[in-house]
Amino acid sequence: MITNPEIRAEISKAWCTVRKLSSASLSRATRGGGWSTESRPDQFYNLPFFLAYAVLEQVLNEIINQRVFQCSSWMLGNKMVASRAFLPWQDYNTIDAGKNARNSLAHEAQLLSKTQCLMFIDGIDRELQAWGVL
Repeated sequence: MITNPEIRAEISKAWCTVRKLSSASLSRATRGGGWSTESRPDQFYNLPFFLAYAVLEQVLNEIINQRVFQCSSWMLGNKMVASRAFLPWQDYNTIDAGKNARNSLAHEAQLLSKTQCLMFIDGIDRELQAWGVL
């Protein structure tokens, strides 16, 4: 779906960051040369959740640039609506609900649970795979 190899690489790198941040634990090198593993607090998962929607928007912007569909709005929700007839959405309603939750996080500081964050991240992953982006 994304034809520009540089853009594909950029999106892939960004998605790897989302997946790394949404992993269950964080490994760090210790001063003694060993490794330690720390669990992340549940609120932390809001960061990769937010970034996942940034990647989704980047993908939609590139698909618009490739003229697969048209949308003159800068808003993610409008881009999603405009893409419905052109992209093989697997679960549009869930991704739309996540977009609304992302807006509540961004504008009202309403945090999601770890479970909710991971559900939306996994949903975006399924969409990007279905579109041949990942």
